[in-house]
Amino acid sequence: MEIEVITLSNHDIAKFKELIDVYVSVFELENFSYPGQNQLVKLLNNPGSVVLVAMHHGKVTGGLTAHILQTYEWPSPTVYVSDLAVSADYQRQGIGKRLIEGLKNFCAGQGYQQFFIQAESDDHQAVNFYRSTPISEEIHAIQFNYNIEKSQ
Repeated sequence: MEIEVITLSNHDIAKFKELIDVYVSVFELENFSYPGQNQLVKLLNNPGSVVLVAMHHGKVTGGLTAHILQTYEWPSPTVYVSDLAVSADYQRQGIGKRLIEGLKNFCAGQGYQQFFIQAESDDHQAVNFYRSTPISEEIHAIQFNYNIEKSQ
């Protein structure tokens, strides 16, 4: 299958919207509120964000959203992948691995030394997928989320 992995720019809002449709479907997001055009432009213009999509005959079949983080641990930034998904009709065809490879190439081109991805331990499909890619190490951790209440 011919797949092209591209990095989105601020001119690629339509492709970003297609990727969000993939996320909504794959992650089964109920009652999802789509971001407005301004928010998508801000994300694509943000030098701390990167969005890659996999294209097949002009259609977004999957993609990933990542964030560039400055840390004290590495002399260069590290990249955190917050979302990675491939449309159900295109899964198990190597597209996810192509996206991982595309991010590796992006990071190498920027001089970054590492990127990381988290998966919920009970999401066996995601865990098995990431284990099938050439990872450097697997770390077991527990994530703690804090919701911030707005002041009234």
